[in-house]
Amino acid sequence: MSSGGCMDKVADLLGGGRTIAYKTDLAHAAGGVTAGLLLSQFWYWANSRDVTDRDGWFWKTMPEITDETGLTRTEQENARKKLVRLGLLEEQRRGTPAKLWFRLNKDALYELLAHYLANKDDGNPQSSLRETCKQECSKPAGKTAENPQTLKEEITAEITTQITAAEEIPPSGVAADSTVLSESVSEQHQNLERQLIDNGVNRKEAVRLVAAYTEECRRQLTYLPFVTRFRSTRGAYLRSAIEQGFGAPKAYLQEQERVEAARKAEASHRAARERKAQQEAQRQEVLQYLGHQLELLKAEAPACYSDFEQEFQRRKAEQLKAFAGSKVRDRLESIYSSNERRMEAFLDYLAIRPCPLPDLAAWLAQHPVERVKELFSFSRQSISRGDQEL
Repeated sequence: MSSGGCMDKVADLLGGGRTIAYKTDLAHAAGGVTAGLLLSQFWYWANSRDVTDRDGWFWKTMPEITDETGLTRTEQENARKKLVRLGLLEEQRRGTPAKLWFRLNKDALYELLAHYLANKDDGNPQSSLRETCKQECSKPAGKTAENPQTLKEEITAEITTQITAAEEIPPSGVAADSTVLSESVSEQHQNLERQLIDNGVNRKEAVRLVAAYTEECRRQLTYLPFVTRFRSTRGAYLRSAIEQGFGAPKAYLQEQERVEAARKAEASHRAARERKAQQEAQRQEVLQYLGHQLELLKAEAPACYSDFEQEFQRRKAEQLKAFAGSKVRDRLESIYSSNERRMEAFLDYLAIRPCPLPDLAAWLAQHPVERVKELFSFSRQSISRGDQEL
């Protein structure tokens, strides 16, 4: 190839070709150039239409990422580990053969950038994100942290529209708040690592697995107590389960079904207790009201009250005589001595005779006798049924 042709290709290469939307602020916030570069490219993929239709999940192979970003395998693994520790990236292995799927936690990204921009020192290199918020939004300093929704919209628009040249950012450029933000995530990862180590995974593998498959580690540790057989060791099984995304064991699913059935049974019992308590409250209210009306009947219509008393005593005597000498008689004696049976008899009396009390007559018009008697535990049917059982 001639020197002129070579220079033409070099010029074409530098002037065109694939361009990556890389934000230096992402490198500062994420902790380095490689993490910022990978995060910038992941943002681009995460906002494609196909990905949004899959709840944000997408998959890329390492060679594809290398082709699009220039990052080596080691650089990709280190960058992903940083993003996972910051809570910005989720990873899952799916399918057979397994593919590594990714999803950005956009809310965590907005929060991280909000902290970074709000606390960035004035002496640091200028941030294009911060300048955009100042110039285009025309807001005083300090307002950004007070309005996270506006900041979220500004950051989204800025990341998706501007393309800048990649520049080297020293590790010391990491914002203090990003470290604070990652502390809780780091503690969670350390806890997962300890659990993996306790179950036979060596420390180096535990750190790698938690960094690459955080959610899968949690899931498989939940499944582990229900696994009864291991082909080799417990640790080897756990590592394979995490990397290949094993499904839930049958015993785990059965336990979940048992727990769900118990939850539904408890909910049913609780609802039954609540209904019973409500009915008891209504019953006491009705008994109190009828008792008061019976006293008014005695005072305002003594002849009617006397007629009711005679009818009540007559029915009581008939019932007791019918079961004289049997065990049922003592039970009937107790029932007829109760206030509830007396009020039920009062309702029966009012059902076949005109009510002389206007307020009670209006109440009965709104509350049918048979419906009110359903609140009483001692109805004629229950007495007869109890007599037959005895």
